[in-house]
Amino acid sequence: LSGYDGFCVADDCLDVPTWNHLWFIAYLLVYTLALPLARSWPERWSLPGKTGLGALVWPIVFLVIARITLLERFESTHGLVDDWYNHAQFFTAFLFGFAMAKCSGFWQALERFRWLSALLSLCAATALFTYFSIYSDASPAPETIRLAQRVLWAMQQWLVPAAIMGFAHRHWQGDSTLLKRLNPAIFPLYILHQTVIIVLAHNLKPLAIWPLFEGPFLIIATFLICGFAYLLIRRLPWIGPLFGVAWRPHISQTSTGPRP
Repeated sequence: LSGYDGFCVADDCLDVPTWNHLWFIAYLLVYTLALPLARSWPERWSLPGKTGLGALVWPIVFLVIARITLLERFESTHGLVDDWYNHAQFFTAFLFGFAMAKCSGFWQALERFRWLSALLSLCAATALFTYFSIYSDASPAPETIRLAQRVLWAMQQWLVPAAIMGFAHRHWQGDSTLLKRLNPAIFPLYILHQTVIIVLAHNLKPLAIWPLFEGPFLIIATFLICGFAYLLIRRLPWIGPLFGVAWRPHISQTSTGPRP
């Protein structure tokens, strides 16, 4: 809030105050406001390959094309007004999700190929780790290998969520009392989690905890702190709107009729 300008890596400095990880909210707001322009999509258009392997292939093809044609022209900034490569991915994915929401054939295809998606994503991840362990900024890869890396990257972008959605459609269809109670907590936990992680990690650093212990501890502690914070936020009507929580006043259940 003081406009501190010391967060720098070489000549690249962070302008503060900034939205940091909350850039996602600004993007989602703009995409949601633009959604009425595409409301006729599910009726007029058919999702490509919605009942076969195309459910896996075509999204990857689009992501590969976007990465090859836009990444070097438009840097990833998360700045909303100048982030055209990310908009090409994110806004398209947003519209794609809107279109697939009620497309039962597409969900069935994701379920049918869930194991294939999981296996291919694991293979792609292994290949990506190998690539980044061999090539760095100091030793750029040959163009053909860089092209292969971009294909692998696009595979990861789609196959991981495709596998998750496929398994979810198989084993967890429908709503439940637990989900109804947890859904309102998603947005507050998203807003809080990065700040909690940074504060915890900064204060744990002097202890030099073994990473295999420190990582799980950070995950569990972050969940617990954010969860308790959510329980507090939902009870404070003046702060709830800042975290996307609608405050509902307690209604007594003891009254059985109108008062005289």
